[in-house]
Amino acid sequence: DVLCERAFALLSYGYGDHVIFNLGAHAENSDEFGALVWPRFNVIWLFNPQHSIRASYAWAKRNPSLIEAHFNSINKLDDGRPYLIDIISGDPGPETLTSIELGYVGYWLDRKLLFDAKLFREKTDNYIHFVTDFAIPQIDPIPSTLFPVTAVINDGNRTVTGGEFQLKYETAPRDFISLQASILETDNIARRDINLPTGPDLPFFPNELVAPQFTVSMLLSKALSNGFEFSAAGYRVDNMVWLGDGDRIKGYGRVDLRLAKRWRTGNSHMMLEGIVQNAGSRYTTFRDENFFGTRAYLRFSVELL
Repeated sequence: DVLCERAFALLSYGYGDHVIFNLGAHAENSDEFGALVWPRFNVIWLFNPQHSIRASYAWAKRNPSLIEAHFNSINKLDDGRPYLIDIISGDPGPETLTSIELGYVGYWLDRKLLFDAKLFREKTDNYIHFVTDFAIPQIDPIPSTLFPVTAVINDGNRTVTGGEFQLKYETAPRDFISLQASILETDNIARRDINLPTGPDLPFFPNELVAPQFTVSMLLSKALSNGFEFSAAGYRVDNMVWLGDGDRIKGYGRVDLRLAKRWRTGNSHMMLEGIVQNAGSRYTTFRDENFFGTRAYLRFSVELL
């Protein structure tokens, strides 16, 4: 058993009518990793009732999950004797996460039009991932050079720098159109194979995108007569490389459609929905052999009042 205690605190201070300071802290104490405290700070400038600018900074630690801290995969014979080590935990410590953000929110046209944008930089140091370590001995007489062991360790860092925005025009809760887009630059410094018999350590996907560089999406919703409503969503995601067990994945586009009917029976609200996911051609996700094709289904829900 592992005991983990957490505490949260938030202090907010208003300076005049237009500036708000927020200072937060998260404290955690666990049997496995001891006591940790990480802060968060942001300031909001309401320079106009319809417009604001915000800046924030956050620093945190992420402890390894149970799997990351205790992952041991060892193949055994029928009599229980181990004969091959597959994966073991290298007793990783916490990751360190740092985030800086500058954002803006503004309303126009009697608050029907929203524009929300931000620039950010997120960095993870000592991040936890799988590496092939040729220095870990295999079970005799199997040589580790032919069957190397995979270990879970802290290694390298990754940085994501980018910006994103949302532009939304809304005339009613179910009548709106929204456009979102993001652009990212990623820098991933980590190793894939370490302690090789000859030669230097090998990097993990050098100079490749580990997150989509460009992502664009649009969402449309319209309430129709007689309790009907229609919504549609379109996405375009750039190519990327999945870390860990994933593959290099090509960019893809996707369109989802939904038609719903709402009605009331007695004290209950009913809704029947027809949903189509990925109305276009199939695409791959995470692995080359994972295909997401067109899916359609009905969903019925009841809300009791």
